[in-house]
Amino acid sequence: MLTATSAWAQPWRDSLNHARSLYQKGNYKEALKYYKSADRLAPNDVDLSEEKGQSAYRAGDYKAAEEAFHTAASRQTDQKRKSSAYNNLGNARMKQKDYGGAEEAFKESLRLNPSNEKARQRLAEVKRLKKEQEEKEKEQQQKGEDNQEQNEGGDQPKDEQKKPSDGQGQQKKNSSSQKPGESNKSENQQQKQQQQKGSSSNGQKLADKQTERKLDELMRQEMDAKKRLDGSKGKSNGAKAKKDW
Repeated sequence: MLTATSAWAQPWRDSLNHARSLYQKGNYKEALKYYKSADRLAPNDVDLSEEKGQSAYRAGDYKAAEEAFHTAASRQTDQKRKSSAYNNLGNARMKQKDYGGAEEAFKESLRLNPSNEKARQRLAEVKRLKKEQEEKEKEQQQKGEDNQEQNEGGDQPKDEQKKPSDGQGQQKKNSSSQKPGESNKSENQQQKQQQQKGSSSNGQKLADKQTERKLDELMRQEMDAKKRLDGSKGKSNGAKAKKDW
């Protein structure tokens, strides 16, 4: 006659045995279902997380495998078995491309068992993959920034957007080629030249006015002389005519 304890214990053992049988046959997905059932029904002192994690990993359910291996690593008290659980945890994370998390798991595995060569090899591999992932992310980020700049600039090429016009470029070139102080010096010279031009222009205007006045004076003198000459001729002619008359 079955006792209450044996009747309660039988279902989880049947599930476990069936799960192990399916695992041996390579039917990992079905095995995982029975492992989950057995683990749920098993007593608290029975740990099936390691077997459940192996079945989930081989079935391709890497998230379930990660959870199972993490539980196994937290429950194990033996250093070597704990190191093995962390190594399996790192493998499950690598499959999910969580290279940072995998790296931490492999490091913990080596800390617990420095002679774990599998964890050492996997650590070197995950470091390489992590570096490649970071470089790819940087390239994608750079491409995104370049595309954003092109969209903001419209159809105009990037080089032409930044290229100044010839006048602006020459002006910037001239201003950048000047030494400190030359700019102020050049401005002062320009002001002096403008003042000199203004003075010479004013002097020229004064000289022209003086010349005009002299010419007017000479013309008046000439006119006066001509009038006097004409007047004297008229008197002589008039006397002669009177005499002839």
